[in-house]
Amino acid sequence: MTYSQTELAKFKRFGDVTPNGVVFDWWLASRNGAGFCLLREPHHTDDDIEKAKRHIETDRDVVGKIGVAEAQP
Repeated sequence: MTYSQTELAKFKRFGDVTPNGVVFDWWLASRNGAGFCLLREPHHTDDDIEKAKRHIETDRDVVGKIGVAEAQP
């Protein structure tokens, strides 16, 4: 899946950004928590994505696996 620059900007406006600058999308998955998808931009390293995943896992109620999608340049 690929996210547009418009979607990326919207998530940033809502503050859906990890402390290391990775934007994410989320949705209510069940009463137990939410699903998450990290938006990988061209400047993000694998380490950035792993740190973002760890942050989401410890800071949010995650249901299922955290996905990673490309953000259009």
